[in-house]
Amino acid sequence: MSFSKAVSLTAALVLTFSALCSCGDNSSSTLSGVSSDSGQKQSAVSNPSGGGDAALGGESDTTEAPAGAILKLGDVTASPGETVEIPLSVTGTGEGWALCGLHITYPEELKPVILDEAETTVKHKVGDASEYRTSSICMEWRDNKTDYLMDNKLGCIFFTEMFNGNGGTDGEIARFFFEVPLNAKSGDVYPLDFYYQESDLFMDDSMNTAYQALAFENWQGGTLTIN
Repeated sequence: MSFSKAVSLTAALVLTFSALCSCGDNSSSTLSGVSSDSGQKQSAVSNPSGGGDAALGGESDTTEAPAGAILKLGDVTASPGETVEIPLSVTGTGEGWALCGLHITYPEELKPVILDEAETTVKHKVGDASEYRTSSICMEWRDNKTDYLMDNKLGCIFFTEMFNGNGGTDGEIARFFFEVPLNAKSGDVYPLDFYYQESDLFMDDSMNTAYQALAFENWQGGTLTIN
């Protein structure tokens, strides 16, 4: 499976989920107020002066964030040459969530652990928030990367999963396995972030675009710090 097919899987999940829920609106994969601009890096935050612009690598101030789901990448430590687990979690989901499709970036010095080179599938394990998923996949984005990713020397993985109704809960969604470079130095900090594309999703079973917008406006990046 190519990476483009993996991204297309998100759209397929939306169509499948919409059919299951008898929802007629399949346009919710586009975040209101955010343009694609030919695949360039976009901020999913409507107010750049506020908190939560993890898409730009900024600090998040959740004390002023509106009530809603908060997606968060973990802050972890590791030693040179170690394989480390990067957690993705969510809080504030209310009655639960139904599907997601998310791009996550990291400095290209870090290497995701690949399970299948041909399929570019990434080693990961799901957490308690994903216990009742019906399907999930994680892949490395290798071909046709955007100018933003290339210019900033960023790698990117794509993670998507689906539930039967609002089966997703608060907690850890998944952990992704990465190899730390042998030449990493003590005190080095590798930023971990979200990267918005129009195919990205974080929805409840009502396909509520406001629910998704809050999640994307307030997502928070993480860090990998070398011991």
